[in-house]
Amino acid sequence: RGASAAAARAAQTPQTKALLRTAGDGIHIVNEEGRLIEMSDSFAEMLASTREKLLGRPIWTWDANQSEEKITAWLAKIKDGDKQRVDVQHRRDDGAIIDVELQMRVARVAGQLLIFGSGRDVTAVKRLMRQQAAMLESDLVGMAKVEHRRFTWRNAVFESIFGYERGELEGRSVREIYRDDETFHRVGREVYDILRNGAQYRTQLRMRRKSGDTVWVDFGAVPLADGEVLLMAIDITTAREAQEHLAHVAFHDALTQLPNRLLLADRLNQALATSRRDALQVAVCYMDLDGFKAVNDEHGHDAGDGLLREIARR
Repeated sequence: RGASAAAARAAQTPQTKALLRTAGDGIHIVNEEGRLIEMSDSFAEMLASTREKLLGRPIWTWDANQSEEKITAWLAKIKDGDKQRVDVQHRRDDGAIIDVELQMRVARVAGQLLIFGSGRDVTAVKRLMRQQAAMLESDLVGMAKVEHRRFTWRNAVFESIFGYERGELEGRSVREIYRDDETFHRVGREVYDILRNGAQYRTQLRMRRKSGDTVWVDFGAVPLADGEVLLMAIDITTAREAQEHLAHVAFHDALTQLPNRLLLADRLNQALATSRRDALQVAVCYMDLDGFKAVNDEHGHDAGDGLLREIARR
């Protein structure tokens, strides 16, 4: 074991030694017994170790998922020219487990098979990808990627909000979720004008489910790379309906559902403002209901209420 490591070091040119000192990726050489005979400084740093501690150690002492038996069986099958790219996990000397993107190639040098490896620590990248995947598959926020206003990806919530089965929207136009052409074109112009200026778009829209029913959506858009746009949608139908109900109750008579004096005052103020601006006149019509008290007195309040509801309907 020591002889092969010494031979490898002796065969190194100054350029090779410089490469091993300065390489960014974790370059390492393993003999056919699976033992480390040479490495770059970055490989030792990646494993939170030193050259002295690592030289001569077998692969299974740092591979977090493969046993000595499995690695030995793999070594028995390798041959000159083999190459492989795998995602693995390494165990550092401090006990931490890191994700590594590993590329390997087998070559015969001076009569013995050597495995040349180049490993890159992708732990942070993998963690970010897992976090992004968790966010994209959120069970609250519907998300979709679109390009040229066609769907290229959607999460399950987005499809559920608009009443589509999994994969049904693939490649289809965003027009599918708009109530009409006018809204589709208007929102499209607004979105892309805002995104081109580096801002994010957000509004509340009445949109269309597959069934044709209306759904209220808190709707947003952010730009991605290569012309893609990420759409975000939260179903706020229940909240909007509650809001509209409260507004209706506040401004309409409970019995007849006609506008009450609060709404009359609001509309009258608007009309007067318009009349002042445009030099117009405003007329207010007052209608009295003769004989109403007699109906109440003779037939009771239920009959009086029924009469008021019918007058309101007419």
